[in-house]
Amino acid sequence: MQGVHWWDCCPSGQQGTAVHLPCPFTLPSSPPLPVADPKQGNFNYSYALEGWLEAFPQDQVHIIQFEDIEENPEQELADLKTFLGMDPALPQEEWRNVNNRAAAVDGDPMRLEEYEKMVGWVKKDARKVAEVLNAHSAVDGDAFLAKWEEKWRHVREERCNSNGDCLINSH
Repeated sequence: MQGVHWWDCCPSGQQGTAVHLPCPFTLPSSPPLPVADPKQGNFNYSYALEGWLEAFPQDQVHIIQFEDIEENPEQELADLKTFLGMDPALPQEEWRNVNNRAAAVDGDPMRLEEYEKMVGWVKKDARKVAEVLNAHSAVDGDAFLAKWEEKWRHVREERCNSNGDCLINSH
C-alpha cells in the first residue's frame, strides 16, 4: 500500500489493524529475544537486523557498517541524508567519537589473549549478520564480513606488540 508506513500499524508490533489503516507489514514471528551472552557469541545484532529486514521493505532500511564510517565519514553521512530524503549538501557535521567513558589517549590496555577472546565472542554474530545480509540481498554479506575481519586483524597488528600488550581504542 503506497503511503502506509510502519508507524501507521498497530503499536503491539503484530500484523493487524491500526487506528486508521490496515497494517500491510508482516512482522517476524520469532521467539523472544535471547539474552545477550558474549561467551556464547550472542550479541543479537543478527537477530535485530533479521527482524528489521523481514518487517520492512528494503527501501526503508539503510545499513551502515561502522568500518565504512571510519573510512569515509563524510560520504556515509551524505548517503544517509540522501536515504532520509534530505539534501546531502546540507552542512556536513563531523561524525565524532562520543563515548560515555573517558578513554586513555593511546587506548585502553589489554592483553592479546583478552583481545582475541573478545573477538572470538563477537565473531559468531558477525558471521550471522553476514548470512542475514546475504539472505535478504540487503548488502553483500561476504564483503561486510571481510571488512569486519580485516579491521580486527589490523587492530591486532597495529595496536598489539610482540609481548602481547595491546592498546585498544574505539577509533
